[in-house]
Amino acid sequence: MDNPGFEDKLLSRLGKLDPDQVQSYVTRVLSQRQFLLKIFDHLDEGIIVTDRELTLLFMNRRARTMMGWPRNRSVLGEPIDERLDPAHPLHECLGSLRGRLRAIDGFECSYGRDRVLSLSTLPMRSAGSGEFGDEEPEELLIILLHDITERKEREFEQARAKRLASLATLTSGIAHEIKNPLNALNIHAQLLHAEVRSARAEGRSPDLDKTERAVDVMLEELHRMGRTIEEFLQAARPRSPQLESRDLRPVLESARRIYDPECEERGVQFDLRVDPDLPPVMIDEHLMLQVLRNLLSNALDAMKVRAEQARETNEHYVPRLSVEARLAGDAVKLTITDNGTGIPEEMIEKISEPFFTTKFGGSGLGLMVVYRIIAEHRGALDVETHPGEGTRFTISLPLHIRPVRLLESGKDRFQPPEIRIVDPSLVGDRSGQT
Repeated sequence: MDNPGFEDKLLSRLGKLDPDQVQSYVTRVLSQRQFLLKIFDHLDEGIIVTDRELTLLFMNRRARTMMGWPRNRSVLGEPIDERLDPAHPLHECLGSLRGRLRAIDGFECSYGRDRVLSLSTLPMRSAGSGEFGDEEPEELLIILLHDITERKEREFEQARAKRLASLATLTSGIAHEIKNPLNALNIHAQLLHAEVRSARAEGRSPDLDKTERAVDVMLEELHRMGRTIEEFLQAARPRSPQLESRDLRPVLESARRIYDPECEERGVQFDLRVDPDLPPVMIDEHLMLQVLRNLLSNALDAMKVRAEQARETNEHYVPRLSVEARLAGDAVKLTITDNGTGIPEEMIEKISEPFFTTKFGGSGLGLMVVYRIIAEHRGALDVETHPGEGTRFTISLPLHIRPVRLLESGKDRFQPPEIRIVDPSLVGDRSGQT
């Protein structure tokens, strides 16, 4: 209405008006009503108004189409859920609102042929004075229907394109990571072949030092290729975690047994500290061991590079690796600290991306797997690093995991891990850490 208060003025003066004035006012009201109805009927959204018992009071043309009611079928004045076919996807949803109106935001369902409908509701109170036939203010429900088929199709295509792009990245990455060791294997196989042919032609035994060096390189490249394939399979075909209340100690001890021989060989001081009062935590033991193996392997690689740098500069360097598990509020903190090379500040934001790596011979898949597993445990990961001094990864695992809530259609069912990058200046001196 373009004249606020027009209806009130009309009602207050109704008994004083002559027939011509009444006719003029009625004509004006009907004209405005038709104007508003025409606007509602030209909207792409369906609009329905019901009372508390879901009795249909108003609906526009688009809503009638979406509900599957022909134009010649009279439905106003009847309960909407009783007029709906029980097989209609909105029947149960709307029926649940009878007598207890509430707001719904974005309930999605299919309708018609390959169409997707989004329903939202908004409770309101009428103004009374005969609006929609009522004399007293009453509760009403506005139902908004929106066809989101095109939007869903766009989202599907975008998701499909993203999956294809990820697949292309994985494919090119794995091809690159396998091609390099294959080239090295080919070169050293040719060297071995040439040495054997030369020794046979000269009537001598093959040079054992040269043969051993070639075999060592080939074994190293085969190990690298196998590790890349294993990490690729972990990233491409992750298994669902089987979370159970478990003591972390056996997992930590298992990781230590795996890496103790390598630490001893390299002269790495490996310190494991576990809070004696550490409570059980919800984990998948196999996946958590996988996380530890990835992080410990990275730490050892970083310290190996640091040791090589120290030898070149005659620097005194003692590689130190520590793993600590402690209770912190309602979570268990698991910290892996090394005094290796650290991670350059400009690279730290990219460490969870597939195939991003800062080390020679690395696939870049290990940390991506770590981030995914921590997310599946509803945990968080802190990264503290100082280039040239070391890195600390802190995993926070909640003691109690809430059941996963079913989200509304169209929303992500999986949230990425919380990644907190700590100011490198807060890490402090790593040279004496244990």
